[in-house]
Amino acid sequence: MEDQELLKEKMEQGFLPCFNHACERRESCLHWLGRVYVSPTSWVVECVSPANPDACGNSCVMYRHHQKVRMARGFTGLLGRMPRNMGQELMREMKATCHRTYAYEYRNGSRPMPPRMQDSITATCRRLGYDGDVTFDRYEEGYEW
Repeated sequence: MEDQELLKEKMEQGFLPCFNHACERRESCLHWLGRVYVSPTSWVVECVSPANPDACGNSCVMYRHHQKVRMARGFTGLLGRMPRNMGQELMREMKATCHRTYAYEYRNGSRPMPPRMQDSITATCRRLGYDGDVTFDRYEEGYEW
């Protein structure tokens, strides 16, 4: 799917646009780029508030960079290579760190894993004493929405 079509689809699903013309990082933000897909006939639009003083520049928590990153899908292969007790502990920690449903979706590959989650899983594996390769079932490029 082309990038513009993907962004348009995300906007239709409720991804928030941003109309903060004063933000110095706007040209590289997915929220800013998505604003062009807001219907021009809409009277009311839910958006990132341009009135919020923190919704600008480096302090904006809503900022999402427009470059694609390497997303992982699934780690059932990793669990199969680990000793069973380590795999169980990894899943326990995943459920404690992120939403229980997300932990299973990450494991099964139905939810893409951003780099920070991949790093978290790798760190947990190392802390548990697993010294094998921490690789995921498959990889793809995607946006960190």
